[in-house]
Amino acid sequence: MLFSFLNILIFSLSFITGILTKVTDNLIDEQAKVGTRLKYVFGAIFGISAGYLLSLSVETATIGIAVVIGVLLHERIDRSHQLAVALLVGIIAFLGLPQVSIPLLLVFIFFAFADEALNEYSDNLRKSMKKINRTLEFFIKERPLLIISGFAVSSYFGNWIYFIAILLYQIGYEAGNRLFYLAFRQFSETYGTQFIFDSYKCNSSKLDSEQFVRQMLDELPGIIGMQKISEPTAFRYYAEKEDESGVSGVVIIAESHIAIHTYPKKQLVKTDVVSCRAFNVHLAEEYLKSRLQPKEIIQTVFNRGKEYPKNIEEAEMLLRKERKQIKLPKIFESERKGLGKSDELIEKERMRLGMSLDLFEKPRRHLMFSMEEDSKKKKYELAPKREFRKKIEFQRLGIKHKAIDSERRELLGLVNKYNKEEFA
Repeated sequence: MLFSFLNILIFSLSFITGILTKVTDNLIDEQAKVGTRLKYVFGAIFGISAGYLLSLSVETATIGIAVVIGVLLHERIDRSHQLAVALLVGIIAFLGLPQVSIPLLLVFIFFAFADEALNEYSDNLRKSMKKINRTLEFFIKERPLLIISGFAVSSYFGNWIYFIAILLYQIGYEAGNRLFYLAFRQFSETYGTQFIFDSYKCNSSKLDSEQFVRQMLDELPGIIGMQKISEPTAFRYYAEKEDESGVSGVVIIAESHIAIHTYPKKQLVKTDVVSCRAFNVHLAEEYLKSRLQPKEIIQTVFNRGKEYPKNIEEAEMLLRKERKQIKLPKIFESERKGLGKSDELIEKERMRLGMSLDLFEKPRRHLMFSMEEDSKKKKYELAPKREFRKKIEFQRLGIKHKAIDSERRELLGLVNKYNKEEFA
């Protein structure tokens, strides 16, 4: 009888085990911030549930062993899954295992392995930024080969426990995914996820390109399943020290934001992904590795995040302030020079006026001004130099400073004098 008490128990446990499988997977893959120990708790419950399910019938034992072997052959297993497998084996050893059909077991192993291979292939395509048909991707994610093989076996032998158990397990697997995010969304509204990825010794040829940073910000949200609510913005940032200059960019996503800062002279890129819900950190990591080609990385995941303005102009201003506050690793630090506390005043006035940081085309290395010859105009141009440019910024910001005014007038007089003498 198909709906006997034993079969109803089998079908119920198949559904529950599917839920536990996906919740455990998500706790690992998404690195959920409800605590790293929780994945072991769910892994243990999953192992006990699966072990008991396999001990109930020949059908569930055949399917379950095939799936475990298929996963192990692909080495898609971590410590929490190892705990689940260990408990599964322990439960079977204690309760006993029904005698399985070896030919059927081999059939299911083949299709379980093929499903894992297709799923891995789909993940690799996504990571390498190659296009894949969405319908085909959805079909692969549902692991259809095992379901189809279950239907074929059930039809041939007239035993529908195979098919129904596999189908209910898969339905439970999808339900587990939805339940996980529903529960985690409530938690993550308070805490959120912050993924910091520092890339060292990158391919510096692209790091000075605003277009390159914009492209990364345009692509990354889709890779990790986030929704953009603004177009990416990127701008060139000129720091007091030339080797700390570079490109900064930000994109606002529905969940929060993604920010990137590049330091071409140092071959360094700092990426900050903040989301109010969990996301696949591994996908973000693989994408950043493929685009930046770093030789060394440092990554950190925090159980927290920070709110970001939804207005892109406000977000850009905040990003500029953040970049100024970034403390680079000690191996990159050098003695600071400049006008000291004037930095703070200038930055405050910039933010008030909403002015861009890139006031000059390029910081100069000398102390005051340089006189650069413009062959087309046949005259020298006054160019602010590195140490003096903050004084000029005071003028541009409308801050009165008599010493600067007189100094600049004197230098302009010298430039005019040289122009008259050289190009008379």
